Amino acid sequence: MDAPEKSKGKRGIVLTTINARYVHPSLGLRYLFAQLGALQDQCTLIEFASKTPNALIAESLKNHDPVILGISVSIWNITQILEVLPVLRSELPNTRIVLGGPEVSHHPERHPAFPLVDHVVCGEADLEFPKLCRAIMNGETSPKIISCTPCDLSELNSPYSFYSDQDLLEKFTYVEASRGCPFGCEFCLSSLDVPVRRFELGRFQQEIGTLFGRGARRFKFIDRTFNLSAAFSAELLAFLLPFAEQGAFFHFEIVPDRLAPELMRIAARYPGGTLQFEVGIQTFNPVVCERIGRRQDFDATEKNLRWLKENSSVHLHSDLIVGLPGENIESFATGFNRLHAIGPQEIQVGMLKRLHGAPISRHDEAWAMSYSGAAPYEVLSTSHMDEATVKRLKQFARIVDLFFNRGQFPALIRLLVRENAFHDLMSFTDWLVLSKGTLHALSLEEQFGLISRYLREKLDQPLEQIISALEADYHLNAGRKAGPFRRLIERLQ
Repeated sequence: MDAPEKSKGKRGIVLTTINARYVHPSLGLRYLFAQLGALQDQCTLIEFASKTPNALIAESLKNHDPVILGISVSIWNITQILEVLPVLRSELPNTRIVLGGPEVSHHPERHPAFPLVDHVVCGEADLEFPKLCRAIMNGETSPKIISCTPCDLSELNSPYSFYSDQDLLEKFTYVEASRGCPFGCEFCLSSLDVPVRRFELGRFQQEIGTLFGRGARRFKFIDRTFNLSAAFSAELLAFLLPFAEQGAFFHFEIVPDRLAPELMRIAARYPGGTLQFEVGIQTFNPVVCERIGRRQDFDATEKNLRWLKENSSVHLHSDLIVGLPGENIESFATGFNRLHAIGPQEIQVGMLKRLHGAPISRHDEAWAMSYSGAAPYEVLSTSHMDEATVKRLKQFARIVDLFFNRGQFPALIRLLVRENAFHDLMSFTDWLVLSKGTLHALSLEEQFGLISRYLREKLDQPLEQIISALEADYHLNAGRKAGPFRRLIERLQ
């Protein structure tokens, strides 16, 4: 397509994406908007949620009829974007469509979206995207693929003023104190994101204070490794404590074996419900860790997490991955049990994903790695896990999330999980699959009924213990009606 004429009466630029949910706004789009300078007056930011019908997305963007349409793409929205793109290409023949984001930043020429767009901006687009926009608006030509180098963070305008008051009131507020990751975990695109850079702490602290003053209460840090610098993270965590004491919530991704004692002591001062650490364990198998370029001191990890569990109110959200090259179900089960014994509030069991550009693909032949061709590109089988085993573990992941992570059934889970957490939860999973056929669309009343029935029929637990646990769990939420509880008891007796 030839370079467009300068805008004549059109709305110049639209920045858009499809977020997983309404409560998850795009920080990346706001960064791009913040760097546009004089072009901000010609730019509109439009965010959709994944539940938005494709026809409505296409119609909304078509009605803006922009000169430039910038779309942020990830594994979580690429399927929907690929469905919408042909319509946009047909209906907006004179619009320059620009893609960016991790899904298209590596080997973009191989991506199925590539023929449908005019430009792909690869990497940190904060400074390059505005240059591209100015070139297009001035009728200049630009290459189809634009590769970006990591930004000097001191050059970036702050994006945070572009959260609306409604955003701050109703959604999570995404922020970042640093960019980059020094680790080489081959399943993660962050392993390619070097060097690590930090925003100037004083300025960042002022921005947090301003956001809090405007009503923000749920902060999620997108830093890949919050606690890389013990001094930086401790100073920031201490600064945030007064906001937590006034009702703010903070979420961080941390490396558990590098938690400094001072940082843990500060974390222990946070009130309950105000601080969450996302803890990437992924595997407790040292051979697998070495194979995928992951460094982890398992003893230090366990020691630090146990200390936090025993001495703080920090909510620990931990991660394990199914399908890493060379790991079998026995190894995964051992790791799950070790992690469960530490006592995190959540254990997220995720399926390995082959992200575009991630080095994990180098193991495909040696370990017979097979993945889905559709996003999010999850593992289907490996040399050590056949397709049936992977499918079974995916069902297991669903049950762990539904019955363990959400905290709805603590007393009933204590009856279900005895000496071997993996075995007990997997047996429950297998029984549920046979009983229900599907593990989706289960109402809360059905969930209560199923776990109670399993305890009674399969584990032969005493009825009075089941009823006592059921009553304790059901009334964790004081607003629940008595009718469903009575029906549950009647079915058990």
